[in-house]
Parts: sequence; C-alpha cells; structure tokens
Amino acid sequence: MTYVPEKFPKPSNAERNRRYRTAREKMRGRGLEALIVIGGRDAEEGGNLLYFTGVPLPASLVIPLEREPTLILDIYMSGHNWAMTHGWVQKVVPGSRNAPEAMAKALEEAGVGDGKVGFVTGERFFRDEMELNGALVLFFADRMPRVKLERATDLVTELRWVKSEEEVALLERAAEISDMACEEMLRAARPGVAESELYARMYQIMAIHGWANSYLIIETGPEVFQAWGVASHRTLGKGDIILNEIMCIYGGYVAHPHKPASIGKPRSEFRDLYQVARASYDIGAAMLGPGVKVNDLQKAMMKPIEDAGLRSGHPLAHGGGLSVIEDPVLLWYRKPNLEEELRPGVVLYIQPQVVSQDDRFGMHVGDTFVITEDGARKLNRFSPDFHEI
Repeated sequence: MTYVPEKFPKPSNAERNRRYRTAREKMRGRGLEALIVIGGRDAEEGGNLLYFTGVPLPASLVIPLEREPTLILDIYMSGHNWAMTHGWVQKVVPGSRNAPEAMAKALEEAGVGDGKVGFVTGERFFRDEMELNGALVLFFADRMPRVKLERATDLVTELRWVKSEEEVALLERAAEISDMACEEMLRAARPGVAESELYARMYQIMAIHGWANSYLIIETGPEVFQAWGVASHRTLGKGDIILNEIMCIYGGYVAHPHKPASIGKPRSEFRDLYQVARASYDIGAAMLGPGVKVNDLQKAMMKPIEDAGLRSGHPLAHGGGLSVIEDPVLLWYRKPNLEEELRPGVVLYIQPQVVSQDDRFGMHVGDTFVITEDGARKLNRFSPDFHEI
C-alpha cells in the first residue's frame, strides 16, 4: 500500500506545536518533568493520545519537559509505518500502552531520573479519569525510586476543552459529512430494506468522505427505546421508527448528531416523546453561550422532561471533539464539573433522550454545537425535525 499523508486529514504541524508548547507551560507550572499519556481507541478513550500524536492506535506516549517525545506503540510492525507516515512523533518504539519498562527507558533517555511525572489516562466519562495504574506505580517505585507519579489527566482535559480554530474547522467538515449520511438515511430507508443495508449506506458516506473508523449505532422497529446496538438483518416495515447516533470522524474529530425518522406516519407515543425531546433540545440550543453554567443548562433542559412526567435516558448534552464523550457530561445522576462555565471554543453535543415511564419507548434528537463569543453555532445543518419518510 502506498501512503499519501497529505490526503489524510489531520491538524497541521503548527497546531501540533501549539499543543506541545501549551502543555509544557502547564507542566512547568505544576513542576512536572514529564507526562506519560496512556491511549486507547480514538472516539472512545484515545483522545488524549491522539491530541499529541495524530495516531489513532493503541499506544502510550512519554513527553519530557525539554526533549522530543517517545511513542510506545502496540502492534508495532503493522502500526509503525502508519505512525511514521501520518503521526507527529518521530521517535517510535515497540511496546504497549501499558509497558512500564519502555516508559522508564524513554524517561531515562530524556534525562528524567527524578522529580514528578504526570500520569494521563483515558477520559471515558464513566471511569475515574484520575485513577492511577497500581501495578505501574509499584513498578516505578522499584525501577525509578526517585520519580514520583502523580495524576495529571486534568491537565490534558483542560487543554482539550477549548478548541482552536483549526480544530473547529475539522469538526465543521465532520458535521457536514454526518449531514450527508443523514440525507442518505432518508434516501435508503424503505419497507423491505434491511437494517444492515441502511447502516451500510450511511456508513459508506462517512468512510468515503471522512475517516474510515467513523461509526454509528442504530435501532429500528415499531417499538424502539434507544439506538444502542449492532444493525441486524431485520427488514424495515411501514410504521417503523429509526433511531440513530452518528459518530462521523474527520481529521480525528467527531460530529455526533441524532436524527430520528419514521417510515410512514409514526405512532402517537413517539410523536409525543419527540415533542418533549425537541422542547429540551430547543431550550439547550437557545441557552448556549459563554458564561453559561453547565448546572443551569442541565436544569433547564430537564424541566420539560420532568413536567411531562418522563425520564432522561442518557446525557442531555456532553462535550466532544477527539473523543465522542468529553467533559462536561450532563447526566441527571452524575454531577461532576457542573459549576463549570462554558467558554468560546467549547464543543457540545446537545442530545436529549426522553423515555416513557414503563421503559418501552424512547426518542432522542441531537446536534453538534460550538460556543462562540456571543452565543453558539450549530455545526450540523440537517434539520432536527422528526422526519417522516
């Protein structure tokens, strides 16, 4: 295979330099000699690694305060060419994302033998992002006793929270492609078409125009609750509801719309649920802007759901960018960081889901927004209406 890096969308070297420069400023402020960044799959838990490397592969990264970083790469033989061609890090060594010997060697080669080293884990919202790997701590206590590991995930989370103009531009293109996938949904969904074919046709649009590791989850049928499964071979029928969550990736950045539709006239239960979900969506979209507290946004978006005697099934909104779930996460039973105020450059997916009290029916609608100096801008242009096919 011939690699053509300039045909593979990613942030520029200038953007890469900005990230390393800002990270090192924060490292100096906290007295850190280096960062160890543990990665995973992008769009789920690999965003911190992807932010510094441009590599959407399982790996870990050692960033010294003064010298060049070292990428420790899983699946070295198949991943090395990709990393060297498309990534930002020139020093790539074999190992794994949890390879302490390779981490220690990279620190020593960078002249780090003592002092504080920050440990950065994945950022999935249901995991304690500050958790340190106990085995890794024990290894370093024995192998490098003068090095003290400390939690530093919050340092990178703060860096990533506000997007640069270049990051927003990549998100705009991701949103544009996700809208194309939604248009394909309206063309493809017909009685007799397999759910898997609908999925494939929507995915094809994203693979052709974006990153091939874009994905979506989809649920169809006369009674649906939440798009949360693998597309089956069942055939669509008249009266079916189509729920989806689209993760369209371009240059590593995820646009995340939710666009409900029905084949023919939908059941009244779903029309009613949609009206409540849309009311919550409209409140959230209108309220977005700099200085808005996340807690106030959550309360306002929950009000029409509570007034209708219904429930919220997943986060009303959450941050996004290199990962499909980033802070803040507006989930009614989870309340960290809700005193945070939105700032220009923050990206939010507004996505209320409304669930009937008996858990039989669900409905959600959502779009990708970026906070601006005087409000917010919706990046998705495909309508948030409940589309009747």
